[in-house]
Amino acid sequence: MTSTPAVTVSGLHVKRGSQSIFRGFDLEIGEGKLVGLLGPSGCGKTTLMRCIVGAQRINSGM
Repeated sequence: MTSTPAVTVSGLHVKRGSQSIFRGFDLEIGEGKLVGLLGPSGCGKTTLMRCIVGAQRINSGM
C-alpha cells in the first residue's frame, strides 16, 4: 500500500539578497509520519518551515 504524501517540496530555491539558502531542495513526507528537523544554527530549518506554510518568499519550486 502506497501512502499519499502529506508534504511535498520540489525544486525549492530560496535567496536572501545574493545568498542562496536552498538550491533545488526536494522533500517528501508521507501521511502519518513524524519528522524532526535537526541541524546547527543557521542551516535553514526555520526557513524550510516558513516555506512549507507559505510565510517565506521563494524564488522557485514547491
